[in-house]
Amino acid sequence: MIKDLIDLFRTRARRGAAASFAPVCMPARWRWGYDPRFEPYSDGIEWIGRPSERRFAGELWLVGDRLWHGWPDPPEFAFWALGRDGDVRCAGDFDGWPRLWRRTGEARCDGAR
Repeated sequence: MIKDLIDLFRTRARRGAAASFAPVCMPARWRWGYDPRFEPYSDGIEWIGRPSERRFAGELWLVGDRLWHGWPDPPEFAFWALGRDGDVRCAGDFDGWPRLWRRTGEARCDGAR
């Protein structure tokens, strides 16, 4: 219960921070080069991003976009913030894409996974 509350507050803080996201299937896998922290989450992840704010420097942000979402299904997006050591700093679900998060390119790329 306490960990859930901590995740909720940490996820909210990150949703209010500026970040740039690129689709996973971009050439060269993604714009920032290979990162082994991504591999355990590679199935179902559509967007990979880096935060612009210093307080989250070094984190790798992953966002999955669910095909089925809305009541009674879970929210549309699943989010993970990974630290430099690969540990999950926070995880959460949300429905609306945050205004300060910028997406570049198309998320759906045929046969590029």
